[in-house]
Amino acid sequence: MTDPKPAPESESAAEPLDSPEVADAPAAADTPETSNTSDTPKTPDASDTPDASDINDAQHPASITHPRMHFDTSEGTFVVELYPERAPSHVENFQQLVHDGFYDGLTFHRVVPGFLVQAGCPHGDGTGGPGYTIDAEFNDMPHEPGTVSMCRTNNPDSAGSQFFVCLDRDNCKHLDGQYTAFGKIVEGYDTIERIAELPLSHPELGVPENAAMILHAMEVYTDEPN
Repeated sequence: MTDPKPAPESESAAEPLDSPEVADAPAAADTPETSNTSDTPKTPDASDTPDASDINDAQHPASITHPRMHFDTSEGTFVVELYPERAPSHVENFQQLVHDGFYDGLTFHRVVPGFLVQAGCPHGDGTGGPGYTIDAEFNDMPHEPGTVSMCRTNNPDSAGSQFFVCLDRDNCKHLDGQYTAFGKIVEGYDTIERIAELPLSHPELGVPENAAMILHAMEVYTDEPN
């Protein structure tokens, strides 16, 4: 998959090796997954694609709950609040992956200081996914510190399991409307910061010397609107 890359004008964040064209921020290196690989998940049949039919109607936000996922990692814990009114299929997919234990044992294989940290690849190198893809649900949620967004290839409809957490608004604002943002870190952002500070063996690629591991992820509770 392609990895999201820092905005062209950004000089502080390391640029992924397969960065896309400068003009279109997201592309080869813009998506948290390595681009042009034979392991990139193929688009599944409709029967294999997660169904968002069980999610409450996005046109009625007052009736929507906000699931929260608790992640226990080797660097500490954090909680992601999900927004089905923004991206119902992505939220359902993320919930299902958490419930299935998909993320347990996976690492934050890509760390770009001042830009993002990325996880969710079963191969540990940005080339893997769950074996299916879901369609894009681009929305108006800004990519700012703590925003959780889904990786993809140059094909907008290629998200799977890899996700990234933004570290800086200036370096991530070019991702707005180009990647599907679907959640926010609401507890434990300091854990994300620790992951972002881990030493890198290959800074130009964002490869950590000892990648932070997701020990266990689980749904903890939902935020019921008043």
